[in-house]
Amino acid sequence: MKKLALILGSLLVVGTVTQAKEIIAVPTPIVVEDTTIVQPVVVEDVSVVAQNQPTLRVTNVGQYIEIDNNAGGTDGNVGTMMLGNKIGLATENWKFAVMARKSWDADTDSGFGTTGSRIDLDAWRNFSTEAGSTYALGARWRQEESSDSFYLRTKYSAGLYSGYADARYVANEGSQNAYKFETMPLNVTVGPVTMGYYFEGAYGVGSGTLANKGININTTEHQLRAYFPIFKEGNLTATGEYRFGLHKENKTKETEDYKFAQMNRLQVALDYQYTQNLSFSTYYLYQITKKENKAPTANKYKYYGEFGLGWNYAF
Repeated sequence: MKKLALILGSLLVVGTVTQAKEIIAVPTPIVVEDTTIVQPVVVEDVSVVAQNQPTLRVTNVGQYIEIDNNAGGTDGNVGTMMLGNKIGLATENWKFAVMARKSWDADTDSGFGTTGSRIDLDAWRNFSTEAGSTYALGARWRQEESSDSFYLRTKYSAGLYSGYADARYVANEGSQNAYKFETMPLNVTVGPVTMGYYFEGAYGVGSGTLANKGININTTEHQLRAYFPIFKEGNLTATGEYRFGLHKENKTKETEDYKFAQMNRLQVALDYQYTQNLSFSTYYLYQITKKENKAPTANKYKYYGEFGLGWNYAF
């Protein structure tokens, strides 16, 4: 009997151990089930990328009025008045702008007379670097009543330094065509003030009214420019711009020449942020130029004023 009990006890222990091993082996399939949970996440990531594809959107709309006046005009002549409309559009890396403007001669005696119109179509492709610098390449088509202009443009910003350059070809109706170039190649920002050198040049090509008389468009101008804040009070900001003439030589019209320090121009601008999206702006500038006339009795000074007023709504 004792031997029988011992044999039965041994079999019970072995059976219990075997059953325990089978129970421990049961969780193994759970690992397989966990791996299947990861698969839908990849599908969700693809849908997020698809939503970030660039789409054309309106960024801002606005209008402005500009009045230009040269002192010494005929009696009653207020100057040239312009009304412009602007709209901006953008994608992820592209910016576009459309500007349409109409101009009139304003005279208190004879009223308003249309002097012309202008349409600008702008496109910019923006780039950036890992260091935080930005630059852009662009183009512009400008259409006026008697000319068409085609621009190639560039601009950059890198820390304290910034600049731009515009090269264009102007096709003039009934006059000489011209290549024109303007640039501020290296602006330096020190604190709140930005300063830089400005150059502008024009050279005539082909035939036309001037070329037929043996005169070619040939102009160069050099300036120093500075941009600076004046004050900020709440939503109102005032900024200034000063231009100092270094030298201008216009072989087409000798009366437009000036020498060192003979051209000075000051502009003051006000901007008011009425709401987060809507802003209003105005500015006034005045320029005094001492002209290098050959005629001894000619007026030596030219006085020019400009006033602007506008609004802008940003989306």
